[in-house]
Amino acid sequence: MEVLACAESAEAVIAAVQSGADAIYIRFGGRGVRGFTEDALMKSVRYCRVRGCRVYAELDTLVTDSEAAAAAALARRACELGVDAFIAQDLGFIAIAHTVAPSLPVFAGERLGLHNAAGIEAVRQLGVTRVFLPQELTLGEIRALASRTAVELAVCVQGELCPARAGQCWLSAVTGGGSANRGVCDRPCSRRYSLGGRMDDYPLATKGAQLLHRLPELEAAGVRCAVIGRGLDRPERLAGVVRVCSACSREGRVPSRQELEELDALFARLESAKPTAAGPGTVSCGESDSDMSDARLAEAVLPSDVCDARSAGATPSSETSAFRPAETTASPDMPAARLAETTPSCGVSGSRSAQSALSCDQSGLRGAAADSAPQPEETASAPKDAAPDGAILQPGNIRVGLPAEPKEEAIRRAGELLVAGGYARPEYVDAMLRREELATTCLGMGLAIPHGTSDAKERVLRSGIVVLQYPDGVDFDGEKAHLIVGIAGVGDEHLEILARLSASFEDEELLQRLMTATDPQVIYDALK
Repeated sequence: MEVLACAESAEAVIAAVQSGADAIYIRFGGRGVRGFTEDALMKSVRYCRVRGCRVYAELDTLVTDSEAAAAAALARRACELGVDAFIAQDLGFIAIAHTVAPSLPVFAGERLGLHNAAGIEAVRQLGVTRVFLPQELTLGEIRALASRTAVELAVCVQGELCPARAGQCWLSAVTGGGSANRGVCDRPCSRRYSLGGRMDDYPLATKGAQLLHRLPELEAAGVRCAVIGRGLDRPERLAGVVRVCSACSREGRVPSRQELEELDALFARLESAKPTAAGPGTVSCGESDSDMSDARLAEAVLPSDVCDARSAGATPSSETSAFRPAETTASPDMPAARLAETTPSCGVSGSRSAQSALSCDQSGLRGAAADSAPQPEETASAPKDAAPDGAILQPGNIRVGLPAEPKEEAIRRAGELLVAGGYARPEYVDAMLRREELATTCLGMGLAIPHGTSDAKERVLRSGIVVLQYPDGVDFDGEKAHLIVGIAGVGDEHLEILARLSASFEDEELLQRLMTATDPQVIYDALK
């Protein structure tokens, strides 16, 4: 079962990918990409591509006839960025997407309200390969639909229980806040209402959907995609839910008691950490992303540490538990998932913070390596400067002027150099080749960053990189790579290395200089 997460900011992209999401989806609409700057969006898609995580583009609005050309342009732009599929919330957009990108799959979104076999068959004939089912369907109804169609079915297992997602809420439009079907819902359901002082409450606020405990049943019923949707307004929350959902999906089990308690603690502590509470008629964004400290960004990048660091606090009572289905209660402080719309500064500052997380610090690729391994012997072509113990890049692990060879041989060469340098065991080389079979590690611009699969982490001894330069290039399925950087990372350290390398290579002039350098010292000085 695929685990698909909604990423509403570049920070959320990092959190979801590192926590094990198989795919993410990014919302497009009348205002373009929500919660992203253009630069952050490109880096986020590239980040997912390196990691082997699929990226889907959701057009989260209905399209009028006068907007068809703009919708086509938006789809074309998403295709150029390298998305893997489109999620259509409008029947007309299905045809537009097939016209602009005939080779990309198109999924039918929840707003289309496809709740019976006839509707699913109708969109199948239009070329749809997956349908996102409305949240009101029962398990028996889902099982019956799966038995009558070959189209993949997706179900939301965590997120807002919102009728507007199925196009069934007009309250925002009636109250003048904008139509939910046009992606501009003002969220009147999250406001506090009063009836002459007798009912100061949130009567329209619904509980969030939480079906992690039903994952095995859903998979047995024929569901092929577990969706973690909107409503998780903080990257830490998204990371925690994705981590548990991904583990349960892989292992075919329900969440353990410890996992539920960790999620409870995470949600409760983030809720209490908000500097301001939502008042009547307000939707609070909580802590401003622009004010996030480096430590908080590190928590978003390394989500497992968040749960470990925060689970030491008091466990929330069952009355406020968000993850025990029988005891869940609605919270009046509804999350502000609509970052770019409700508070524009949240979307902008969140993107800037995430860009710093994606770009990282270019001052050095030096990590906390494990026990020191034997240093590789210095070769004639290696820089003469000695690297300090624990440095991720060692002088002897740079090769320049290599003759062109098949990509498999180039990846094997990089892997064997990692093994010779004491970074990994010999089995890691095969894992690097398997990773390339799953998804190309060529980033374009003449650069490839091969690394092992997730299940090969135990084959890594310490974090490190090697650099191979091919003046004539290595063919990666039609794209030439002149610089190949092999990576081995302990735990999740390889993700941080990938982000830092991507940041370094954003400088095209530097990248070109490294591709043509005849002295390994030039490469070492740039990446040490």
